[in-house]
Amino acid sequence: MKSVALIVRQTALNRIFPNGFHFLLEDDASILDTIKAADEEIMKKVNRFPIEKCRSLLHMVYHPSENRGAVKLSVDDFPVKNRLMKVI
Repeated sequence: MKSVALIVRQTALNRIFPNGFHFLLEDDASILDTIKAADEEIMKKVNRFPIEKCRSLLHMVYHPSENRGAVKLSVDDFPVKNRLMKVI
């Protein structure tokens, strides 16, 4: 298992989750697994995704028909046990 912190730099989400998201995920978890876990936490706390025109965090950071994704997503991987993945 690995500890993952996901920091979303988006005002509406920062109001709801001011300290970001912290998960314990499987060692082979990807950034998509982390985003899905964050989506589950968001939906537990609020009934509707707080950003208009987006259905989820995954939809916000990656939308293939609008060709956006790589610009908004960066991953920092530290050589220590904990890894930090952040969505900018």
